[in-house]
This record gives sequence, C-alpha cells and structure tokens, in this order.
Amino acid sequence: RQHVSQPNAFYWWRAQSAAYLVRFNEKTRSALDAMRQELLVESNAGQVKPLSTAVPQGGGVAMLVRRGDKKGEMQLESVDSYVEAAQSLFSGSQQLPVLSGSSTFFPYPSDAFAERRAFVHSEDEDVMKLFRSLAGESDSDHNSGNRALSSDAAWTVSFIKPGSACHGWCDPKQVVKEMGRRRGLLMYMLVVEESLRQDAFICSLQSNWCRLIDELRMTVAGKVAAPFIDTSANNPRSQCSHCYLSWIEKLPEGAVGSQ
Repeated sequence: RQHVSQPNAFYWWRAQSAAYLVRFNEKTRSALDAMRQELLVESNAGQVKPLSTAVPQGGGVAMLVRRGDKKGEMQLESVDSYVEAAQSLFSGSQQLPVLSGSSTFFPYPSDAFAERRAFVHSEDEDVMKLFRSLAGESDSDHNSGNRALSSDAAWTVSFIKPGSACHGWCDPKQVVKEMGRRRGLLMYMLVVEESLRQDAFICSLQSNWCRLIDELRMTVAGKVAAPFIDTSANNPRSQCSHCYLSWIEKLPEGAVGSQ
C-alpha cells in the first residue's frame, strides 16, 4: 500500500471517498445514458445538432461556470477568465502552472486541444449565450457584463439543451421544485459525467460541484495529469493549495490527461 503523506492525505481520502460513493447501479446508469442521448447538443459554425449524432472526438475542455446561488457563497470570476484559460489550451500554451505562481506546468501535447472543443455548463443563460456565440451562433446575443473574447468564433461547444437544466438562482429548493429530487440529481451528475469525458478542466474549486469533478477525474476517470485550471486559484479561500504540485511533479515526463 502506497503511503500518502501530509498535506495530501485529506485530499486523497476525499477523492477515494467520492469515487466509492458515486457508483451507479444499473437503473441510474440507464437513466443517465438516456438523458445524454436526449439532452446534450453540440454547436459548431452556427449549427446545433444532438451530441449523439456527432463523431466522438478527444481533446475537449470542460468548463463549469458557477453562478446562481453561489453568488452568496463565493466571489464569482468573470467569464473572460474561463475564455482566456480555454484559449491558452487551444493555442497549446506550455506555461499553464499546476498552481498559481508555481514553476511546474501541466505537460500535454501542444496540439491536444487545437480543435477548440468545449463542454460548457452554467446556470446563467447569458453565460451560455456567450459561449454559443463563440461557436458561431449569430442569434446568441448576450449581455453578461463581461468582455467577450470572440476574435475567432471557431469553437465547437456542447451543452445541455436550453430549458432542460435549471437556470437562474438554482438553489436546491428551486431545483427540486422544477425538476424533482431524482431528475435534479441526475442532471447534476450528467454535468459531472460529461465533464469527465473531456481532457482538460476549468472551474472554481470554491464550488463543491467543481471539487467533485476534480476528485473523480483524479480517480475513476484516470486523468490525474490532465490540465486543471482553478479559476479561483488566487483566492485565499480556494481549497487544496498543495494538492496538485506534489502529485504532478512525480509524473513521468510527457504524461498527459487521458491515461
């Protein structure tokens, strides 16, 4: 048994616990597969089609842009920070630090994300319209209060069909009222699972939703070396300040996310 030293022990324990608890039985597995077929769509060059008809491809970036009730719990980062992080991956930047200010960088092939593919989820409809505009949807005008970095609208963006997931404040009471306990939880897990299908991750570790994605990509998804950009990294409240650095430094040279 490999020894896990401090300060990684608690993080390791959380990740292992999450992997153990989030195990789907046959009924849940079947429901999630059906929801993915029904609800996930992909936008490219202004055209939207069911994700189930798209040719499966790697090199996707998962972005969870928390809004809604998280406004009362954390400082919300601008959408620009997510777009800029994704563009750094798309351009093959080799200067993405494992931790903010560190000299250890995520190793990945420079063309790994050149196809500009992303799975995006947010409770804020304006945020979703912004990302859809980056996929060339001319009718996706937005007024998010953030500067859209749309120098080239050449992204391929997958997302949950509008009107299917919760939008707005989306606290637990609203989610249960609109969708019911079971469907609300399944929708939550659909976002987690689709995120884990990607090969890089951008979200705020001040969100437990993001933390679950992080813990599962380190365990069941087998993507410990995948680029993970914590948009709240400079915030002192962000968790796990030591989690990645010591792990990534021990990876063999050239290790990438899809292991």
